[in-house]
Amino acid sequence: MSKELRALNARFIHNFVTNDVPSHDAILHEDFICINPGGRRVSRADYLKAWATGFDAERIPYYDYRDEVIDVFGTTALIRSTNKRVSMKDGVETVAMTMYTDIYVQEDGAWKCIQAQITPVAPANYPPDETIVKKYVKGEFGPRTAWYGFSPPKEIRHESSRRYRTRRPVSRRAKPVPKAHELLIKVKAPSLNRADLAVALRASPRHRRRLRHDRRSGMRGRGRVGRCRRQGFQAGRSRHEFRRRSFAEYAVTDAGRAHKIPANNMTYEQAACMAVAVQTMHNALVGAGRLKKANRC
Repeated sequence: MSKELRALNARFIHNFVTNDVPSHDAILHEDFICINPGGRRVSRADYLKAWATGFDAERIPYYDYRDEVIDVFGTTALIRSTNKRVSMKDGVETVAMTMYTDIYVQEDGAWKCIQAQITPVAPANYPPDETIVKKYVKGEFGPRTAWYGFSPPKEIRHESSRRYRTRRPVSRRAKPVPKAHELLIKVKAPSLNRADLAVALRASPRHRRRLRHDRRSGMRGRGRVGRCRRQGFQAGRSRHEFRRRSFAEYAVTDAGRAHKIPANNMTYEQAACMAVAVQTMHNALVGAGRLKKANRC
């Protein structure tokens, strides 16, 4: 039953984002009424009329629903959830959340929404991103999370970035335990490598061949040693650059793949980019460019 209501809630939101009046009309009770954030009662007819133009992807480039709670009382069900929207007006971006309570009644074996009430949410009460159920970017449905738990930066929210959206969800796992030759790292700053996007694609045979050893995102990271058994590393004090699986709170890495961050005021964020930049430069000159000793200037 909850599964059916969860699907109805998803359809409700999708109908709004796509301005789909016929689909929405099909899930509304004939006596439906909406109470808007201002407290005004909106009739079914007026509600559907506004529904046809209620969502504009250019005006609302980001939209999600989160913190979904469903309770069933016999033939009556309450669906409570929160919407986050990012709105653009005159080049200014604003963020707001509203909580909605939808009341469904079951008649002749079918659930119909008989009332929807919308309430503004104060910033102090915003549900966290971990509760996101579904999100829409530029009016298109996206995965529950993007970039393995990190929201895509504004500068890459454009048409060409759609192919890089990963479907890998963030999940809770036990804190890893390092082996004798490994270090446990408390991650402070991961870096985003082009190869991480290739992992997200998982479509190109060339990418699959090149990444056959490890298809997990997060090729580089920087952090502080949490536990170790190797000489030269001190738990709690040593700051290191390491390889593999950095999109996490804790990561384990081979001690031979870890490098101490120079004690010259280099931040974690700066160190996070250093190894990737050096490796990319080396690949451009030696790997792809095939630079030889004789080619030195």
